[in-house]
Amino acid sequence: MHLTYHRSKIMRKGFSIIIILAAPVIFSSACKNNEKYPYSIRDFKTGYRPYLEETVSKNLVGYDSCVRFINNQFSDEELLKLSNSEHPTLRAVALEVLTERNSVDQFNIIKNHLDDTAIVVKDMGEFGVKFTTVSDNMIMETDFRDSAEMQKVLELVMAEHAYLSSAYSILIRLNRNPAYYPIILEMTKRVRSFEEISDALYSLASYKKESDIPYIREKLSNSLLLKESFGLIQEFPDSSYLHLLEKYARRLYGTIYSNPYQEIINNQEKALQFINAVASYKNKRSAHILAGFLHKGLVLELQDTIIFRNGINDAIIANPCPDYSPMIKELSGYILKKKKDSIDSSKYQPDVPYERDTTNYKVRIIWPRNSWR
Repeated sequence: MHLTYHRSKIMRKGFSIIIILAAPVIFSSACKNNEKYPYSIRDFKTGYRPYLEETVSKNLVGYDSCVRFINNQFSDEELLKLSNSEHPTLRAVALEVLTERNSVDQFNIIKNHLDDTAIVVKDMGEFGVKFTTVSDNMIMETDFRDSAEMQKVLELVMAEHAYLSSAYSILIRLNRNPAYYPIILEMTKRVRSFEEISDALYSLASYKKESDIPYIREKLSNSLLLKESFGLIQEFPDSSYLHLLEKYARRLYGTIYSNPYQEIINNQEKALQFINAVASYKNKRSAHILAGFLHKGLVLELQDTIIFRNGINDAIIANPCPDYSPMIKELSGYILKKKKDSIDSSKYQPDVPYERDTTNYKVRIIWPRNSWR
């Protein structure tokens, strides 16, 4: 009992010493942050404060009545001031509004705030919310006035801020500048999401250095293979990648057989990218992978597997190979039957015209992932 009391007393003293020693560091950090972002809500007009306070209380970067008020009522100078607010959410909102205005220097605003890595919560509408940095949100939400302006931002991000999530997203739009190679190599070594590492590995592979292949193969073997991974394997081929495809095929066969509906529906696009990557190798090993996948599909009487059989047919026709001939014969009757059934069923389908609105095109940095490259 006494020993516990003394230990507790010693621990309290220890914590007190730590707090005393850490206090100058904490205080110094707070002072530096205040120097960089000096404005509080009370530094703005009285009529503005309720809207700013509500935005901070919601702690959400989105578009609502408060943001509309800020957009309509704040001058450029007031928005610049708000972009240096002590509240990250207000900074993020101010930067979204500022970068939309033609009256300001878009590039300089972005340049001056790329180091703002405070975390904010972004409203993604029907997709919920996500955590992002003020700078990443700014880049993702910027509608660039032209491609030259966008390229300047890309180069700046890569040169000085390659740690940002947006740096990984923009890799597919970068020119293969030799100066970026060591930066991209370093990006692949960071602890990041599978999606970001896949983007970085694809960009690294695009330099076509044979010395990188073992490293890329090892990284791919130790991570989750995504559409981007299969794109890399297809567009920058090496025979050593076939082992990865065979390994993935075994897992895919098992999941299709044991839980077909969930796996097929959830990973349809990814599986089609896998099929195209395999077919591009045009040899006996790739034929064996595709044949196994095809026969597993044919065992199942599922509507969803029709897409895969069509996918295999299209892939082997696009990649002629003598080893694919047996599959072409096997599929030809099936494909013809499905085309006939499709023509027959279309007789009962009303014609619905489809028009795509292309009038509001804007140049953006974050491109959709729903199509490969």
